[in-house]
Amino acid sequence: MRTRSIKKPLSILATLFTLSMYPAIPAIRLMSSRPLSPERLEQELYEERQKLSLEGKIIHIRYDPNDEMANGSILAYAQKIDENKYNIVLGKNGLNVGSLRHELYHIADGHFETKNYSLMKYYFILEPQANYYAAFGWKF
Repeated sequence: MRTRSIKKPLSILATLFTLSMYPAIPAIRLMSSRPLSPERLEQELYEERQKLSLEGKIIHIRYDPNDEMANGSILAYAQKIDENKYNIVLGKNGLNVGSLRHELYHIADGHFETKNYSLMKYYFILEPQANYYAAFGWKF
């Protein structure tokens, strides 16, 4: 019960803070993130899944340096493919722990479970939450 009562104010504070620092957060995430090798993806996925309590979810991860979507301004992306099944794709510049943690946070916090949210909510609440988790390990 206590968690629910502080979750909304914390999200609002994070959003206000993000508005003032919005361009800096992705840069901080990238700079604070250690690179991954394709061979370490599964091990890192396992470790991060434990931290976010994602044991009941099936998550497929792949590194694809040629993926068009993950090689533009987007470094990585996740998508829900079925009930409790997700894909994460890391592009050539997204092969790092921060990108993995960012996408896993979207899954763990249920961002894929709601289909009707606005772009404002996505860019000013959901994305900042995932960025903060990727950079600092903060959960909202």
